[in-house]
Amino acid sequence: KLADWTAAHPAPPGQARPKGVEISYSQVRAYLDCPWFYHLRWQSRWRTPPTAPSAMGQTIHRALELFHGGGETLSEARLLELYEESWVNPPGVPAPEVLKLHARGVDILKGYWAQEKDSKSAIEFVEKEFMAPLGPHMVRGIIDRVDRRPDGSIEVIDYKTHQDVGSEADAAADLQLRLYAWGVKNTWALEPKWLSWRYVAAGKTVSVPYDPSGEDELEEFLTRVGDILAANRAFTPDLSHCPKCEFKIRCDKSPEFNPK
Repeated sequence: KLADWTAAHPAPPGQARPKGVEISYSQVRAYLDCPWFYHLRWQSRWRTPPTAPSAMGQTIHRALELFHGGGETLSEARLLELYEESWVNPPGVPAPEVLKLHARGVDILKGYWAQEKDSKSAIEFVEKEFMAPLGPHMVRGIIDRVDRRPDGSIEVIDYKTHQDVGSEADAAADLQLRLYAWGVKNTWALEPKWLSWRYVAAGKTVSVPYDPSGEDELEEFLTRVGDILAANRAFTPDLSHCPKCEFKIRCDKSPEFNPK
């Protein structure tokens, strides 16, 4: 729970002029996974080339952004054209595997359109950035999509391109969805009523009612993370994160470090 994390991480000493930082979900997630990973990713600006799954995710997100944000007549053919234009080629992947990956993306988007064409919701916006102040900090994010359902209620949607489908309980507690709902409310004065994961590869959607009662807890948590980052505390490695870290070969803190 966010409140448990906040209680376990005391605020740094107060400053006469509190220093603000930008807070995004990606930054917070990186810090929670491993403070040293946060340092490498967001302060030292380490990067890795896209993998096959991440390249597919980038391609589909970009294609859907162009498709729904273009203000034109929507069709399966147009979606697939935008898929071709948006294609991100994963470096180092053999050509036969790239062809299979490409064909998989075509199937995914055909399935997406088969569901989307009958939707009665109106899209408010896609891939839109929000920035909202929180004390001395600024909370920032880019939301995949926000819909207005036929009954007028607002739905915050996050696209997922992997096959594993989360539960409703997971969606209700998901930090990213909660942060995006907070951003929608505090940037555009919209009142989210639904949080949804749209699993485009699996062809499924998980939707849950949004509970605004947790916003105070969320704000306290985000403020505490921001205060700690602004104080530039020591970024201690969390070695439990190493096996799934994208920098595990390059990072000298990792048991898998290989300087070659």
